Amino acid sequence: MKNGLYSVHIHMLDGVRGRDSGVLILRNGVFLGGGPYFWSVGSYTVGNGTWKGELRTNQHTPFPDRFVELLPTTGPRCSAPPWWETEA
Repeated sequence: MKNGLYSVHIHMLDGVRGRDSGVLILRNGVFLGGGPYFWSVGSYTVGNGTWKGELRTNQHTPFPDRFVELLPTTGPRCSAPPWWETEA
């Protein structure tokens, strides 16, 4: 692996529906990177045409819940949003 900036695209395979994209900086055996929701650090080794590494990832920003954003935040749940004015 060459030192550099790499684009990363992750798809979850543990039964949780999700994905993420970001960047990783590889420099002299150290990973450092992140994206809009996660940050990652780790290390790697290179030898005999292969590489092996360990990457620790943590979430720094919660995912937006698009369904909740559509619900009114004040008043009864069945009320119309303020911009939905009707003429009397």
